[in-house]
Amino acid sequence: MLHLRHPQRPLALVAMVALPLALTSCTNAEARSACQNVEAEIGEIGMAAQSVYQDYVEDGIEPQEQHLDILDAHYEDMVVLEENLSGNKQETAYERTEATAYLLDGIDEQDPSLVTEGADRMAETEEAILDAC
Repeated sequence: MLHLRHPQRPLALVAMVALPLALTSCTNAEARSACQNVEAEIGEIGMAAQSVYQDYVEDGIEPQEQHLDILDAHYEDMVVLEENLSGNKQETAYERTEATAYLLDGIDEQDPSLVTEGADRMAETEEAILDAC
């Protein structure tokens, strides 16, 4: 499964600026739902990130597809939050989105350093994203 992400900040900022200001598909209800997902599944998300890291970087095997699916869904929730939050909360969502993208992109690009960086940054941003919600 190909997980297309753009972890570089300039690309993400260009994408954000290019989005129409009134996103009809993204509402506050979706942001609340994304936060509820994060709050309910944060342990499972962290475990999936660590499992992907362990499998791919340390054990040299393909990560379990279910863990990649969990991280892919988390990435989508982070995009919703990034588009709907403001100020420091938006920056927190951006950092978490970027961390998740690094991890998933590392798998797609077969780059263990991206997987490692993504897993580390996901661990570092866990408390902050819970606080943002």
